[in-house]
Amino acid sequence: MTPSASTTARSQLGLSLVELMVAMTLGLIIMGSALQAFSANKQSFRFSQALSRVQEDGRYAMQALARDIRMAGYIGCSSRRQVDVNPVADGTPPTVDLGNALFGFDDGDGWWTGVDPPQDHQGTDLSICNTAAGGNATCQVSDIVQVMRASESAMMLAADMATAGAAVEVRLADFDDFEPAVVVDGDTPGSEDLMLITDCRRADLFRVATLADDTSTKVISPNAALQQPYQAGSIVAPLVAATYFIGDDNADEDGDGDVDPVPALYRMGVIDGGVAPVALPIAKGVEMMRVTYGVDTGGDEYADAYVNAAGVTDWSRVVSVRVSLLIKSKEDFVTDTPVPVTFVDGTVVNNGANADRRLRLVFSTTVGLRNRVP
Repeated sequence: MTPSASTTARSQLGLSLVELMVAMTLGLIIMGSALQAFSANKQSFRFSQALSRVQEDGRYAMQALARDIRMAGYIGCSSRRQVDVNPVADGTPPTVDLGNALFGFDDGDGWWTGVDPPQDHQGTDLSICNTAAGGNATCQVSDIVQVMRASESAMMLAADMATAGAAVEVRLADFDDFEPAVVVDGDTPGSEDLMLITDCRRADLFRVATLADDTSTKVISPNAALQQPYQAGSIVAPLVAATYFIGDDNADEDGDGDVDPVPALYRMGVIDGGVAPVALPIAKGVEMMRVTYGVDTGGDEYADAYVNAAGVTDWSRVVSVRVSLLIKSKEDFVTDTPVPVTFVDGTVVNNGANADRRLRLVFSTTVGLRNRVP
């Protein structure tokens, strides 16, 4: 059957204006809903990503701090008996004091006395978040904690020392496993020339004068005679020093022309001979650190009170350390509005005109000193 001319004309009329407006309105509603869902999902993803990174940085920072603090004063002996360390190292830097193997600086004051600022592994000058440079949106005033100990890679003396001035010998394979590596005039990152030797009754801190290879041993010559000739089986280990502080490298990582207000937790080794080693970044976004010290005043090896560094009168009585970190996300505009945070010491952070929309979390832990607690 052939369609009539009127039927063909009606099929070619198209949409009316009302129908077109209704279709456009429905399309806009659907598109708006899709854009809103996309925006919400994107913001939720940014928040989840920032939360994950902050938690990861917080766990890693706490792990690094706890590992060093727990070992403070360790010289290789399994006993908790305190052994006085006799320093014979020439030019022993004043920062090396095994009697105060754990030491703190409230608000960072009194630690850095150098004319030039500390530098990171890239040679960038760092601003220390202490009383002088802190208290702003980038750099909050933070404590500093310093730890001295022997390396976990402690080895046994391979042969008896003939005299107190004789060389110290360890197996070649053991020497290669030392961490940090033992190097004469050790001033490169990851190397050290200060070493400890002990029989768990006496101990000496000496500087490596020369190194030589024997058939199966490494011959280490101390810079001076020790207080006694040590016997085979005595413990030998490089010195490990760790100073933790909050600093800012004034970097512009996002390339927007403005310095990123994101400081970091740094770890620095021994300041030896007036030369400071590079400061290695541990975790980015650590905005503030507070450290209090558990002091045993009753002689039962348990903390009777937690005080700041100024409240410690005898550092050998510190049996535990409580560390709190405030960590913020490196990305801004993560939260819907600026969120003020009250830190453990009562300081309110991220309030006022310069408040940002970064995510912030507080991490706290209490660490017992392994050789001072039951």
